[in-house]
Amino acid sequence: IRYLVIDARILCEELVDFALSEDGIAKNDKKVYSSDFEVLRSYEKIKDDVLFLRSLHKADFISFSGAVSKDPELKILGQEARNARNSYKEAISKVEELVDNSGDDLLADIIAVRPHIEELIALTLDYLKRLNERKTEENVLDFSDIEHAALRILVNPDGSRRSVAVEFASAYDEIMVDEYQDSNDVQEAILSSITKEEDGGHDYFMVGDVKQSIYRFRQARPQIFMEKLNRFSDDLKDSDYKILLGKNFRSRQEVIDCVNAVFRRVMGQDLGKVEYDESHYLNLGNADYPASPGNLNQPELILGYNDSKKVLEEAISDDEVEAYLVADRIRRLLDHGKVYDAKQKEYRKVEPRDIAILCRSLRKVAPVIHDALEARKIPSYIMNKSGYYNSNEVENVLSYLEVLENPLQDIPMAAVLHSKLFHLSEDDLAEIVIEYEEESFGQAVLDYARDHAAEEMDPVVLFYREYDALRKLMHDIPPHEVILHILKTNGYQDYIRSMPGGQVRAANLDKLVDLAINFEHSGGVGVVSFVDYIHRLKEFDVDEGDAELLGEDANCVKIMTIHKSKGLEFPIVFLSGIKDRFSGKASRKNLLVSADYGLSLAKVTGRFKVKSKCLYDKAVLYLMNKEDLGEELRVLYVALTRAKE
Repeated sequence: IRYLVIDARILCEELVDFALSEDGIAKNDKKVYSSDFEVLRSYEKIKDDVLFLRSLHKADFISFSGAVSKDPELKILGQEARNARNSYKEAISKVEELVDNSGDDLLADIIAVRPHIEELIALTLDYLKRLNERKTEENVLDFSDIEHAALRILVNPDGSRRSVAVEFASAYDEIMVDEYQDSNDVQEAILSSITKEEDGGHDYFMVGDVKQSIYRFRQARPQIFMEKLNRFSDDLKDSDYKILLGKNFRSRQEVIDCVNAVFRRVMGQDLGKVEYDESHYLNLGNADYPASPGNLNQPELILGYNDSKKVLEEAISDDEVEAYLVADRIRRLLDHGKVYDAKQKEYRKVEPRDIAILCRSLRKVAPVIHDALEARKIPSYIMNKSGYYNSNEVENVLSYLEVLENPLQDIPMAAVLHSKLFHLSEDDLAEIVIEYEEESFGQAVLDYARDHAAEEMDPVVLFYREYDALRKLMHDIPPHEVILHILKTNGYQDYIRSMPGGQVRAANLDKLVDLAINFEHSGGVGVVSFVDYIHRLKEFDVDEGDAELLGEDANCVKIMTIHKSKGLEFPIVFLSGIKDRFSGKASRKNLLVSADYGLSLAKVTGRFKVKSKCLYDKAVLYLMNKEDLGEELRVLYVALTRAKE
């Protein structure tokens, strides 16, 4: 809550400085802004928490007297100032929402939930004890277990070093840590224990950029980095000193200017954990880029409007509109764009491999973008760890395996016939249904094939001939060989290779063969068992990603998460999905867990179990949401700094 008041006071102070320097601001307005500043500063001076909360329960801001100037320019100026005032008044309104009482009940609320918190902690500790006992029985460890085991070997429960840590410390001349901004408390404790710092030595060398700390969900603590950054000296003669590496050797000047322009406005110590001033600006380090011809390298903000409801009978989604905009811009880049080739020292035509599309999350927008690119004959690849079984080429083969197991499955049967394995059209399928309207679709196909057997070139008859031969054979050969037979059907594998993104699609089919071989090596037998195995993987959400096929020769547009892109670079980068609101995950949880602020649990009262959040819950929620926003800001920074050109 004090942070909120400080935020409001800073906003007010900026407005006062502006108002006093502008002759166009009315005198009465200046008095109001100065009064606001004194009110907010008086709140900050109150040290007693209860008095502080009581004073905030009803903020005492005076009202404007007099109208805004009628002069057009002065009117705009005065209204802008009044709008700026609203921003810090809104911040104080948030405080009033938090403080729905005078603060007297704060301790009572905490006492009311304490027994539940204690019970929850006891339950958690008991669960961990039993889990560890089971792990010991099974002789298994996860990565976190290994980290904590290492810490117990090196450090006593009271924090002092064990003899093993002292021995390690004497064995190393230097300990060098990369990506230090992503360290967590356990990792820091392990590494600190084996340095010579406790003995007055200085052998701990860390490299990192707090602006790129984006692993909070893995308990990364940028505060660890910032503590040293703020404490270490700029003087190289001091024992603890820092070296600021301010040059960027990836990007050309236009990209650097764009990044600096964005983050000097939005990133600060309170949001993002670093004050984005000149000491943190990106500076051009690669002088080899030639001058940009025209506006070739200017960053772009692509704006679109979804008016499909007015134009089409069936509206399309905002994600589809965005996908079309991205795909159209990429098509124009591939047709007319150029990028600089550092090896050849000249501009060349843009290729799909030069382009990456970054998304905060792939689940919603990536498949839509992939389809839009495919419609424009642009090869693309979604770098994900899910969706493999839903890829069209894999689904077709799995449907065929299901039909081999049981031909009376209507949906798999229709999928196989309508796929590029057998090329039946929707009209062809409709004719079968009409002729055998009393039958299930699977049975209708079998009856149709038998009744029309004399028509040798009928597509259903051709299907049945292939199907019947393979069904007889599948009992004598392993599942992976059945799949290989399917891939040869009507040149299916060759067709898949010729499609946009054919390399990845073909690799997906090779991966399916490998999955079948692994199934066989683990003791699995037969197509029926393999199909059941795949169904179980889907049921328990054990998904797979597309086959990894990204080398220099993979000439396709890469679609990936921002986290996946960290450490990578591309000549051209699209940042997609920035229209979406932040999720605010913390606000949807009954229990909030924070390394800094402890546990917060909603209070439940009465026979109807009415849930309510006390002041402590609201404060923790505010601080956690602010940390989430800071993380999102750093994710944005990583995204915008992937582009070379």
